[in-house]
Amino acid sequence: MTHVVVGVDLTAVSDVVLDRAVRLAGDPDNVLAVHVFEPKRFVSLDSTFAEIAFEEGPSITDAANEIKAALDLMEESLASACERHGIRRYKVLEGRTAHELHALADETEADAIVVGASEAHGWAALWTDTTHAVLRGAHQDLLAVRTANSNPDGYRRVLVALDTSDAAPEVLRAASRYALEGAELHTVSVVNPVTQVYLGVDHLVDDSSADIEAAITRVCRKRLDEHAASFDIPVERRHVCHGDRVDQITSLAHELDVDLLVIGSHGTRGLALLFGSTPDAVLRQIESDVLAVHLERDAEVEPREGDEPQELNDAKDERKGKRRRKSALTR
Repeated sequence: MTHVVVGVDLTAVSDVVLDRAVRLAGDPDNVLAVHVFEPKRFVSLDSTFAEIAFEEGPSITDAANEIKAALDLMEESLASACERHGIRRYKVLEGRTAHELHALADETEADAIVVGASEAHGWAALWTDTTHAVLRGAHQDLLAVRTANSNPDGYRRVLVALDTSDAAPEVLRAASRYALEGAELHTVSVVNPVTQVYLGVDHLVDDSSADIEAAITRVCRKRLDEHAASFDIPVERRHVCHGDRVDQITSLAHELDVDLLVIGSHGTRGLALLFGSTPDAVLRQIESDVLAVHLERDAEVEPREGDEPQELNDAKDERKGKRRRKSALTR
């Protein structure tokens, strides 16, 4: 059973987002629909000043009445949209959208947040920016619905982006839950060039960097095969790519024409906000829906003994040997 908080912007695409939320939850009664009103220019003043009128525009009392009327209209619109999908729980809140969704999802112990992420301009683009803010602070899974490209029947081709950590099965389980029965699941792991990961390697005149990268690739392939096999994903659907992680994931998603990309996310806070995150960057480029699976920080564990370190250490030892030989020749 999945409990879902869904953010609705009350535009024409709201029905698509609500439909996704119900499909994700499995039951409309497990869905709480929310519209957040952000009164940018509304200022709360003491009632003493209620009759003060500005040189231009309505009095504060008139403005407050207009806002109340707008909120009532929003609630009616939200109620109507929810009724079409059998959703009985809904509310209109005031505040910052991302903050309110985070707080409500935490308060109700929701398992996932669903929001729209349509490519648009103007006010709709503001909502898309909000999607990134929700992603960065969520303690739950986040389903970002690309309303223009969503398959109304559900997800039939799914790409799951994995790393070599022990959190990979959790991401795969989420993909299996959210995909249609019999959906075509693909996995991808991306190996970054060693010269991008280890500063200074690019100046080496031998093949040490290639040795290290080959060892990393072998480990990556081994761990990917282990995880994918446990979910009966055939070999031809297990992809290992080399290059920039975001570029490779988005390129493969486009090539496979997937309708859902699933990726693990730890959220992004503090200094990490300056550099962004892979899920956030992918969300800005991808054309399909994106499911960011929330992972706890302690899910990041060191590779298992006898697995990754041995091959990498062998490559590093070989590199050291070559450097020693080169040093002896130049003396």
